[in-house]
Amino acid sequence: MFTILTTFRGYQVARTWEVDRDNYANDHFARYSAEEVYQIWLTDDGKEVITGRPVHRSAYYLSWDTEKPFDIRQHNASATGYYQMEDLHDICGNELYPDIRVTPLVKRNGWTRRLLMYRNFISMTDAIRWLLTVPEAEMLVKTGQFDLFLNMIRRRDRTLPFFHAVRIANRNGYIVEDAQMWLDMLSMAGELGKDTHNPKVVCPEDLKAAHDALLAPVKRRREKLRRQKDIEEAAKWEKDYRAAKAKYFGICFGDENIIITVIQSVQDIAEEGKAMHHCVYSAGYYKRDDCLILSARDSEGNRLETIEVSLKTFQVVQSRGKCNQMTPQHNEILALLNRNMDMIRKAAVEAA
Repeated sequence: MFTILTTFRGYQVARTWEVDRDNYANDHFARYSAEEVYQIWLTDDGKEVITGRPVHRSAYYLSWDTEKPFDIRQHNASATGYYQMEDLHDICGNELYPDIRVTPLVKRNGWTRRLLMYRNFISMTDAIRWLLTVPEAEMLVKTGQFDLFLNMIRRRDRTLPFFHAVRIANRNGYIVEDAQMWLDMLSMAGELGKDTHNPKVVCPEDLKAAHDALLAPVKRRREKLRRQKDIEEAAKWEKDYRAAKAKYFGICFGDENIIITVIQSVQDIAEEGKAMHHCVYSAGYYKRDDCLILSARDSEGNRLETIEVSLKTFQVVQSRGKCNQMTPQHNEILALLNRNMDMIRKAAVEAA
């Protein structure tokens, strides 16, 4: 496929052709054909109209009906089963005829042949339409911020995050080479309370180093906020948890190696989940009326496994160590718990 970018009576037009080569057995000559299959028309206010021939396609087959006349078409990307069908009227990746013409308004709004370097990443008709309709896109191209321009089109987002920072970068002659990394860096800087109006923040000499330096503190901050949220969530459920499970509090049994106790608060369940790296808290086990959560520890108080007992069947549903793994003491824990299951049954009967 190749496309001619040209103009006609004030319209910006992209005319796309399909070129075929046929070779036949016992024939020394190749036969070439070229048929125009669709056109994209753009007005100065960015409105788009597609005209083209009918097309038949499946996941394996594509055929333009060159015997039929042009008619109004539309973008037609789709997904079917395992196959993602491309938009037939997207000129991204097409070869472009070198003699390119644009309307005076497109040229005034920043068109430059440097954009052709990105023809395999964005459609040139998209680039032209954004130059015509999005002032921020025009500014990015005119100031040489091409990667931010590409990022804007790829995200299909007409708003430009950190627009003030782009202006600061432009004033300092700073060209953003990796738009997404730069935007992520600014987002993390803002999250940490850094001044994104400061050129030292906005224009780092080493973008990757500046980006990576923010990852650890942002992670710590988010973890702190998550823990605070867990504490607040736990506080909301403490009363309900105590009302439902208080009859089992104080149950504790063990031997010289292992001690098993009922976990007595939602906050303790949260701490158990965090220490053991499993979902006993995040999955909301404390909200379930039909389960009892216990913690198995060694004689020195180190956590071994977290246990769920069904209050319907009085059987162990699961017993898991760190990261949901079984410990060497797993069978010993289960045997100890089953020998003392009557303590749980007795508490349930007495409370009833």
